[in-house]
Amino acid sequence: MSVSAPQIGIIEAQREIPFAQAWHRWQREARHGVVDLPHYRCRYYEWGQGQPLVLVHGLADRASSFVPLIAHLADSFRCVAYELPDGADDGARLGAIRHADLADGLVAILDHLGIRQAAAYGASFGGTIVLAGLSRQPRRFLRAMVQSSFARRPLALMERVVVHLARWWPGRLGDLPLWSAQQERIDGPAFAGRDPGLFALKKSNAASIPIRTFAHRALLVDRLDLRPVLPSIRHPVLLLSGDQDLIANSQAQEELARGLPHADRLELADCGHFAQYTHAPVVAEACRRFLLPPCGLPSW
Repeated sequence: MSVSAPQIGIIEAQREIPFAQAWHRWQREARHGVVDLPHYRCRYYEWGQGQPLVLVHGLADRASSFVPLIAHLADSFRCVAYELPDGADDGARLGAIRHADLADGLVAILDHLGIRQAAAYGASFGGTIVLAGLSRQPRRFLRAMVQSSFARRPLALMERVVVHLARWWPGRLGDLPLWSAQQERIDGPAFAGRDPGLFALKKSNAASIPIRTFAHRALLVDRLDLRPVLPSIRHPVLLLSGDQDLIANSQAQEELARGLPHADRLELADCGHFAQYTHAPVVAEACRRFLLPPCGLPSW
């Protein structure tokens, strides 16, 4: 593990909780709810006690992606994970939803739960939502961890053409020909040697995303450029990444680090894009050390 965040130090992870045990605990202990937000009916769950921590999932993922991680955090944090709009059964009109609306939705979740201030954790696309939230509503957040994310990631021309067409395709990602084989080839190596339940959950989450939802989110990413707002984010931010991440590479992390005034970086060895699945114990310990420092978290 390569660590450049001095307040994190050398991390010795706790024992990993087997996936089946984590999933069973989530089913037994988590509190589920639905809240009507301006653009959709948002499903969420709360799990744990302590400092509020809101978690935002990635582009082709679900809130359940954080179950392996929260299983290690529930004794220290009141974790809140929620679903981004997908237009399947939540009433969302995807074409009317902008990236800024997703950032405002993050704050609306806190309002619904009566949380005045929280720490935030965003994975990949969810990291861009967290950063936008920090910029738009700075006093609602204390610190943030941004995992495998980016300030901008424009699509290639052919990708843009395909994604525009995909806005009208029926079905879900798992219905696409060769989807499962592509998952095995591209994402499978990052899960090698891990609990098989972790990769099964990741594949199931991705397969369940409507094709048009994936396309809408990809177009939001294509149009996104957070570089102008990064200097306004005064919060301490930990940029967490994997040394084998093929999606949010070191160049993307360096761009974020240059733009954010108070950013530190933590790079995990032998880790790809999905640290919340594959490296949950290490990520959980990093959360404790960064989000709950010995001096505590000051309010704005």
